[in-house]
Amino acid sequence: MTRGIVVGHGGSIACTSEAGKGTEFYFLLSKPTD
Repeated sequence: MTRGIVVGHGGSIACTSEAGKGTEFYFLLSKPTD
């Protein structure tokens, strides 16, 4: 669901995971132009 929203707005999403420490998710969205 989240991936669809981010990609639908022209962005990208990624994650990193480390056993015993958890997972971090990152997403990038373009700044709108006027």
